[in-house]
Amino acid sequence: MIDRRQFIGAGSAAIALAAAPAWAATPELTSITGNVPRIGPAERATRIAKAQGLMRARGIGAILIEPGSSLDY
Repeated sequence: MIDRRQFIGAGSAAIALAAAPAWAATPELTSITGNVPRIGPAERATRIAKAQGLMRARGIGAILIEPGSSLDY
């Protein structure tokens, strides 16, 4: 005789096996930043100078920028 716990376990295994071909057909993830060119020293200096000019114009003495998952300096 099969109890409820064994029945649910067997049903879950059957569902997982039936869905396995769908998992195998899932495409590989690719990088979305692979073709993005790096920011060179001249571009970085230009961006900093622009930020400093905007800060001066608005009377801002300092800013804090924390790196996120897509900001690497």
